[in-house]
Amino acid sequence: MRWIPDRSGRFTRRPYYELSELDRRCEGIVSSFLRRKYQRVEYPMSTNDLIILVEQHVEDLDLYADLSNEGHSVEGVTEFVSGRKPKVRIACELQDPKRENRLRSTLAHELGHSVFHNGLDVYLRNPKFTNSPDNRMSYCHLPRDSGQSRVDWMEWQAAYASGAFLMPFTSLRRIAHKFLSDTGLISSPVLGSLESVWLISRVQKAFQVSTDAARVRLLQVDFLYERTASEPRRRIS
Repeated sequence: MRWIPDRSGRFTRRPYYELSELDRRCEGIVSSFLRRKYQRVEYPMSTNDLIILVEQHVEDLDLYADLSNEGHSVEGVTEFVSGRKPKVRIACELQDPKRENRLRSTLAHELGHSVFHNGLDVYLRNPKFTNSPDNRMSYCHLPRDSGQSRVDWMEWQAAYASGAFLMPFTSLRRIAHKFLSDTGLISSPVLGSLESVWLISRVQKAFQVSTDAARVRLLQVDFLYERTASEPRRRIS
C-alpha cells in the first residue's frame, strides 16, 4: 500500500492498494480466522462465521438497524470514530432468509471498510464529510454499487474487498483451473458464452454468493472477460 493525494478533496491523502495486495490481505484474514476456529480452510464460509469475523474488526455490529433515514436503498453503514474501532449497521430487511446472499455481500463490504479505511479520519481535509466535532464519519453501501466503477475509491475498494473476502483468490483460481480441465478450454471463457454461465454457476455454489457477485469477481481477476474485437483470449494463470 502507498499513500497518494486524494483528488476527491475528502482527505489530504488516501491509501492506494494494488489488487493483488487486496486479494492477499482479504484471503489472509479469512483463512486465518477459519484455521483458528476449525483447523482447516473450507468454503463457503458460513454466514454466522462471517458475522463473527466482522464483529472481531468492529466495536459494535447492529444486524437489525433501521437505515431508512440514511438514503434510498442503503443497506449498510460503517461509522468511523476517531481512535476506536468502527461501528457497523446492517439494514434489518436483510434478515429475510431470501436475501441471505445480499446480507453476506453487505457484511463483507462493511468489513472491507472496517479493515482498509479505519483511521483515515486523521487525514480529513473537508469538515463537511464529518458528522460531529469528534471526527465521526459514516460511509454507506448502496446496492447499485457493482464493484465495477472507480468513481468513489472508498466504495470501490470496499466492493472489491467484499468479493475477495467471500471468494478468496487461491480457491477461486483452483475452481477456474478445474473448470478449464473439465471443459477442455485453454483460456478464460467470454462473458455471455455458455461456458461463462457454467463457470459463474460453479463459483456461485462454491462460495454461496449471488450470480452478480460471482460474475463481477471473475471479471475482476480475469477468469472471465469481455472481449473486444482486437483483444485476444486470456489464459487463467
